[in-house]
Amino acid sequence: MVPDRRNQGSASCSTLKHLKWLLVLLTGAPLFGGPVAVTLEFLPNFPTTPRAFGHFLVNGQPVDLLCDDANGPLNFSWTALELSLSDNLANSLLGVQGDPLALQKYQWMGILSLEAYADPSFAADIREALRYLTDPSRFATGSTSNWLSWVQGQDPAKYDLSNFRVFASPAFQEQVGFVVPEPATLLITPLLLACLAVLNERRRHQQ
Repeated sequence: MVPDRRNQGSASCSTLKHLKWLLVLLTGAPLFGGPVAVTLEFLPNFPTTPRAFGHFLVNGQPVDLLCDDANGPLNFSWTALELSLSDNLANSLLGVQGDPLALQKYQWMGILSLEAYADPSFAADIREALRYLTDPSRFATGSTSNWLSWVQGQDPAKYDLSNFRVFASPAFQEQVGFVVPEPATLLITPLLLACLAVLNERRRHQQ
């Protein structure tokens, strides 16, 4: 008796779709990239947050972020697009401005943010450097200018910017920073990716 491969293929496709959606729910990001709508909750005067950082909950996950947008209003809760450097940055602040150097500037922001996280005493000057990158009409102090000159000489390929995120919103301040997946997600995600690879390979052979 010849097995009905049409039913097998249908079942594989269904399983594949379910695994993809499970991965989206666990990681908060699409499997193949793309912007993700998230909820940002601003918690002012958080005791452990260094000066110049803002403390936020991103879909409930606590994270300290830097504001690169001094002109937008700030709210206590809003929906933003979470963008990585591999995403289309058209909806970011620099993307909306039509800046042809948007990707490069966000790479610079990622490198500067790493310095701010490593030594929060630099955070105030670095935050001003980030704001200058989105609005060059701002006055740059000596320290800010030094950071801007320094970062333009850095090679982004030498830095791990994979977890750098831009939280863009047309209505409120843009925030940037590093968001590290929770430990449970880090453990489960490779397993799901392995399952997806096996199912994709099986479906390819069935076709």
